[in-house]
Amino acid sequence: MALTLDIAWEPMAPLSGVVDDAAERETWGRFSLAVANGVSRRVLTQLEDLEARTLGKAVYGPVVGIAEWFARSWPHVIRSRRIEPDVPDRRHLYVWRRTHSLRMAGDGLALPQVVFRPKDQETLTVAWYADETVPDFGRVRYVESGQADLPVAVVRVEIAGFVDSVLARLEARCPDAPRTKALACLWHAASDPSDSDHAAVALSGKLDLLWTAATDEQQDRLRMAAAHLNPVTRAMADRLSPLSLEDDLAWADERWRKTGDAPPSPATWGALWDRLKATGTPPGDHLPWERGWAAAERLRLALNAAADQVPPVEEVEQQVGLLDEPDARVGERESLVFWRAARRATRLGAGKANLFRRARDLYAPLWGPGVRTDHAALYSPHVAGSASAANAFAAEWLAPVAKVHRALRNRTVIDEDDLLELAVEVGAPAPCVRHQVENRRLARVVPIT
Repeated sequence: MALTLDIAWEPMAPLSGVVDDAAERETWGRFSLAVANGVSRRVLTQLEDLEARTLGKAVYGPVVGIAEWFARSWPHVIRSRRIEPDVPDRRHLYVWRRTHSLRMAGDGLALPQVVFRPKDQETLTVAWYADETVPDFGRVRYVESGQADLPVAVVRVEIAGFVDSVLARLEARCPDAPRTKALACLWHAASDPSDSDHAAVALSGKLDLLWTAATDEQQDRLRMAAAHLNPVTRAMADRLSPLSLEDDLAWADERWRKTGDAPPSPATWGALWDRLKATGTPPGDHLPWERGWAAAERLRLALNAAADQVPPVEEVEQQVGLLDEPDARVGERESLVFWRAARRATRLGAGKANLFRRARDLYAPLWGPGVRTDHAALYSPHVAGSASAANAFAAEWLAPVAKVHRALRNRTVIDEDDLLELAVEVGAPAPCVRHQVENRRLARVVPIT
């Protein structure tokens, strides 16, 4: 799938004598947005002009505001994996949407509701919505709906090309205009690693704090955090709150500092990690869940277990020596696992971990960079793709596909009751068995009739 952002420049803004803003006057044109897969093409800016009673495929007006929105949103759309909040507090939802929904670009231009949502580290879901009623801006109504999964790399190239083209036109036609200079400064900081503020702007995106709306004190705190970025801050950035920036960053710094006081890592962890590496690394070019399945299969090889055996979680925990601590900043169904080189690893979570989470949380110590390297990993349903490989690893560890396949006895369709009986026979949590049956395509699960 590909994303295209096109501009057809107009030679002169209509009524150019009354358009006071030079940047708007010089970037008047027709802006269209589309996704294509080589066979079909969907135009996201397909619209109905309610006054002219015609259909069009482009937004007509000054596009400088769109370029400014993409520049502001760049670290949020491209670098952050924070998913859209599903909470009653509308402040959090607004903070997220103002950098992920194109309609929030503002600037008086009637834009479609196009939302960029992270799916995992390499993929964005682009969704667009038709206007069910005549929107507040009145004259146009967008008529297309749909969604597409696009590689982040493809979206990055297309957005960068669009902003670069708008900026080049501004610098050629009105180089001294305030908005030209402001866009150039912001875009350089967001997209160019050589910029002194690049790391701080990138961190602001993961924290969901709009860099241009941050106070001087907040920007200074982000610069300091980015200059001394520790693994806990890096792992937790997509979950820390922009509404309590100072407290949350201080918490992450303190948590990492305490790792220096942790006991030395047990020799059994390093020995197990070395044995795992000898079995081969799970293929990096596969989908995350395929890497997770392969990791569990190789764990059995390292422990000399058969394909349908379940190595006890507690035995592997003892070899790794994982410390378990509760922490209110790590929510339900989340875990933060981290360690300093040659020190014991710590798992933070809300309350006592169940069997599935205990298995999942060993993925980082077993398949991360190893006991000799500083590391932190967050597994969270609120961070897109953060637990895909680890969840699949736990499912295959606790419910080996060979064991589930044998228990199915050649059945290709089962119902919910069958699934529960299957879980009892396999001796694994029902969600793990469901994962294996459905994602491994062993059988189809149907409702009870």
